[in-house]
Amino acid sequence: MTVAPMIDRLLPDTLKCRVNAAAAELVAEKCSPAESSECRPVLTAEDAVQPVVLRASAEWTWKRLPVLSPGPRNVSTIAVHSSRGKLLGWYICKLRQGGVARVAQIAARQFDAAAIINHLFARVREEGAVVVAGHMQPRFQQVLIDHDCRIRARHTYMLVHSRNKTLAEAFRDGKAWLSVLDGEATLNAWNSPAAVVAQSENCVTTLSGPQRLLIRG
Repeated sequence: MTVAPMIDRLLPDTLKCRVNAAAAELVAEKCSPAESSECRPVLTAEDAVQPVVLRASAEWTWKRLPVLSPGPRNVSTIAVHSSRGKLLGWYICKLRQGGVARVAQIAARQFDAAAIINHLFARVREEGAVVVAGHMQPRFQQVLIDHDCRIRARHTYMLVHSRNKTLAEAFRDGKAWLSVLDGEATLNAWNSPAAVVAQSENCVTTLSGPQRLLIRG
């Protein structure tokens, strides 16, 4: 039995992430691979480096989301629109009631980031998860701080090599938009190979599909 929900109830509000009631005014729908591949260039245009994900590759990744991390969690791919239907962004996370919600990807323009993150926190609270964790895009740092989030360095590193000085500096300066879905996470063979095989029976046929990653920078 987890004690996280009890601890969450006992914590003062000043130590919890802030959730704005304005999230209720937004319209949330399931984000499709087509929408993600078509709208990604617009939502990441402020970043110096972005992945160019073809629709076929996005579909391949979407089918692999159930095995993104081990354990019985529900995958949420949520596209958030304004009341007028304008796409503000999306987020992808795995929720577990009474446990940790692991965020794999957040896409949004800088001026819409607060609305997306606020909607994420509201949904996580509604679903009963007590902790939100995941990789942070550097340009979302201030938004997370404004929501009273606690940012902790994990002392993990990534080696980037390029003969293009501008490209290398973009990674160094935190101006590259990359999420865990743009690497090896969708294969997830490192955590528990046997469990991955068992969980991926419904998407084994997609392994031979296209997985192409281009970098725009």
